[in-house]
Amino acid sequence: MSGKSTVPARVLRLAPWQRINHFVGMDAISSKPNLVRTLRRLPPGQEVSPQAWLLPGEASLFAAALSSNPLKGGKTFIVKPEAECQGRGIFLARRPDDVPRGKLESGSFVAQQYVERPLLLDGFKFDLRLYVLVTSAAPLRDFLFDDGLVRLCASPYMQPRSSNLASATVHLTNFAINRQAEAAAMVTSKPAAASGAAGAPYRSGAGASVPAAPSPQGVPPADVADALGGSQCKRSIHWLMRHLRSLGIDSAAVWARVADCVNRTLLAARPELEHGYVAAS
Repeated sequence: MSGKSTVPARVLRLAPWQRINHFVGMDAISSKPNLVRTLRRLPPGQEVSPQAWLLPGEASLFAAALSSNPLKGGKTFIVKPEAECQGRGIFLARRPDDVPRGKLESGSFVAQQYVERPLLLDGFKFDLRLYVLVTSAAPLRDFLFDDGLVRLCASPYMQPRSSNLASATVHLTNFAINRQAEAAAMVTSKPAAASGAAGAPYRSGAGASVPAAPSPQGVPPADVADALGGSQCKRSIHWLMRHLRSLGIDSAAVWARVADCVNRTLLAARPELEHGYVAAS
């Protein structure tokens, strides 16, 4: 159920034994454009995401950012459609010519400065899927589950260049995209093939890399037993924390920073949550 379907009138009609798994006002963070608007409330120095533009409303500002971007050493931007999922419709751009003609006139998009030096796992980009339970809106109370998903790209990371902007399995961690590449790699690669020396981090100017043993298919690292659902592109956060500890990294400090990002995001959404709670009471 999306946050948009949880409106005060609907909540007020609930029978005593009925429950809804969203608070009224949770759409402040459950859609891409609303999340951008919400995070803009955070004061300078407290940001948890890069600069973003809401399209088409801020198209002229985004176009200016693209046009003024230098050819060498410039920034990269990632553009995501509001109403799509599983990586559909996402593209990277560095110059105005990188934007498909008429693309931004076809709907609502969010453009954002791309993080070009991400933390890598043996040279592969990854992200985290977290699970947060909000039990109260006023006062705000939330619980972060101590496990979740680590989603990895199927191809080694490369800093964005014109030649690789369209390489989805390099830049996008969406599982729907990478599982297809992983399946193809399992069919075409030799069973014992490896993507380089074991534990050797891929660099080539990319961000810091956490070494880990490569998989037999040459896609993201870890023992086969650690794969979730038989996929080398998916791990658990428990696995990631164990791996960080094995490298001498303070996993508790890493997790505390993750929790801080969660809390800042919910605090930014607090006005809508409290207003919705009062309206539905």
